Amino acid sequence: MKKIILIASVLLLTIACNKNQKAVKLLAGDWEATKIKGEFNGQIIDFVAIGLVDVTYHFDNCELEDDNFCNMSSSTTTALNSTPKVTNELYTIESDGTVMKIKTDSTVKTFTIIELTEDFLKSETVDENNKTVEIELKKK
Repeated sequence: MKKIILIASVLLLTIACNKNQKAVKLLAGDWEATKIKGEFNGQIIDFVAIGLVDVTYHFDNCELEDDNFCNMSSSTTTALNSTPKVTNELYTIESDGTVMKIKTDSTVKTFTIIELTEDFLKSETVDENNKTVEIELKKK
């Protein structure tokens, strides 16, 4: 009986790791934000649609078994500053490919992955005011 439980546990862990790794492989490459929708001054605004922000991301492909986090970068341009701000970050995928964590020098931000395909990512996170932010990316 103990052997069966051990084998079942190993099998479940392998399946979960495979889902996480599959998400990493789907994310690998360059993406552009098509929607960043959140609350601002009591109104729901899509910051990309109205031209306030332009964000691109690059996700490196890596093996999660070897590294807890993979490298990524983001480049952000705003309506107030046309010089892109490039940030090097780290990311990991957890919970059977449904959670992405992005780590900077001082913070870790958690995103719920709603949908992830070869060329589309829909996710949500919570901002510093405890409000939901919807994010959609399209692969370049």
